[in-house]
Amino acid sequence: MVAHGRQLPGHRLLQFRSAYLGRTLSRHESRRRSTIYLPSVGSRPNSAHIVWKRQTDIAGFTGPDLTYHSTGSVTQPSLVFAGRAYATESVIWYNGSRLSCATCYDLRTGEYYYMIPTAAPFNGITPSIISYNVLAPNWISPTSPVGGGAGTAPGESKIEDPDLISISGGYLRKIDPWTGAIRGNYSIAPLTGSGGTYYKNGFVYGIQDLGASAGANRYRFINWTVFGSSNNFTTRIMSNTSYASNNLPTLIDWNVGMGASVTGLQRAGRT
Repeated sequence: MVAHGRQLPGHRLLQFRSAYLGRTLSRHESRRRSTIYLPSVGSRPNSAHIVWKRQTDIAGFTGPDLTYHSTGSVTQPSLVFAGRAYATESVIWYNGSRLSCATCYDLRTGEYYYMIPTAAPFNGITPSIISYNVLAPNWISPTSPVGGGAGTAPGESKIEDPDLISISGGYLRKIDPWTGAIRGNYSIAPLTGSGGTYYKNGFVYGIQDLGASAGANRYRFINWTVFGSSNNFTTRIMSNTSYASNNLPTLIDWNVGMGASVTGLQRAGRT
C-alpha cells in the first residue's frame, strides 16, 4: 500500500488525540504540538495477503449467465524449500511457445530462478520430498569434529546438505535445489513407481510382489533408505520381511507401527 501523509490542523489534531486516547486531554497535553500523519486515498492491493500475481488458466464467469467452458486450476508447488517453490508448470518459452517445465521461483516475489523443460533432452524433474542429512549431536564442544565443524553447539544435531528428491517411475532422483540439475539418478528395481510411502526423513516403506508362485511369501515388506549414492538397491534395504497384503493400510500410526484399513463405519448396537 502506498500511504500519503497529511498534517491535521490544530483543532482537528486535539480532537483526534482525545478520541484516540478515549479521554479529554489535560491543559498541559493540549499545549503540546505534534504531527500525526493519516493514510489518505492512494494505490493499494485488493488484499493485504497478495504479494504477487500471475495469470495461469482462464476460467470462471464470462457474463451474467455464461461460464467459461473450462473450470481451470491453479498450479500449486509440490515443494517449498528455503523460500523457493518448486512446481511443474506450462510456461511461455523464449520463442513464445508453451512448454511443460520443472520450475523454481521465489515464493515472495514470484521471480523464476529456473525453468527446465520436462521433455528430452532436458528431462527436468520437479522434487516433491526434502531429505535432511542429520549428523550426530556434538556432545563434546562447539569445535568438536563430531556432528560437524565449529559452530555446532554441544548436544545440537546439525543438518547438512539437504537433498530435494523425486521418487517416480522406478527411480530415485536427487535434484540440486539451486540449479535444478539432477545430481543423482538411481534405480529402485525391483520396486516400481514411487517405491512405496516416504514415512519419515530418509526412509520409505515399499511392498514387492513376488507372484502367486511364492505362496505365503508372495508379498515382501521392504524398508529402504534414500540416503547415500549407491546404484545397488540391495544396499539401500534396511529390512525385508513377509507381508500379508499387496498394499499398506489406509490408516497408519507410524509411531507405534500399526495400521488399519476401514471399509465402513457402524454405530454400536445397530446392525
